[in-house]
Amino acid sequence: MELAHRCGSAGLSRLSGSDGTILVPEPREESVLDRLLEDLSAAARVPLTAATVSAARPELADAACRAHDLLEIAVLLGQPSTLHRFRDLAAEYQLTRPGPARDQLAGVLDPLDGAPHLMLTLRLHLCGTYGRRAIARRLGIHANTVEYRLKRIASLTGLDLFTLPGQWKLRCALTARSRPATPSA
Repeated sequence: MELAHRCGSAGLSRLSGSDGTILVPEPREESVLDRLLEDLSAAARVPLTAATVSAARPELADAACRAHDLLEIAVLLGQPSTLHRFRDLAAEYQLTRPGPARDQLAGVLDPLDGAPHLMLTLRLHLCGTYGRRAIARRLGIHANTVEYRLKRIASLTGLDLFTLPGQWKLRCALTARSRPATPSA
């Protein structure tokens, strides 16, 4: 209803209970799309997460696929409920494309495969919104245990979580791992 009110016949949609695709003419100002998502979220009474990609009419099918891929990446990486633009997640998008570079990056985390508690601690640490004490509270463990886990992750991966290069490589590895590995030929 809100979509029809905002876009009229210019907006086309295919929606389900959990996802959908909306095609709207490209507005002159980007903020129009942000306001549209805010209004749709208010109408739905839940925060919505969306991705936007611009394309000419002949490329709409490819653009819709790219937008869905971008949205999947945003959700997998725990991005906030907002409108995600391609330029904002271009690096993450590229890191999830099939190929030997993605497989190599994803392999950085292979030593953590048997330790889901370490992967969770790593994700919380790298999201940057929690300090060690907050991570400990969230996981229901002692802060010293968080410290131990972070040191264990560094030992297993060979990357220092307390340096920017180490954090960057581990973030890239998590992003690369968010999609399945390239199937063997």
